[in-house]
Amino acid sequence: MGAGKSTIGRRLAREIGWRFVDSDEEIEAAAGCSVADIFAIHGESIFRDLEKRVITRLVGEEPLVLATG
Repeated sequence: MGAGKSTIGRRLAREIGWRFVDSDEEIEAAAGCSVADIFAIHGESIFRDLEKRVITRLVGEEPLVLATG
């Protein structure tokens, strides 16, 4: 957290003409709530399951720069 993955990822994606995706943002969109809420309400195991499914879906799509948690 706070290492610059999203900042650098966006710059890289723009430079090479690929789409940038933040996995946490995609997880939040899929779950309809924040990562913090997923952990608080459902626990880490449910979050990790969502994370795995979202990342598996994303890497099967077009080339992209992916920032993971």
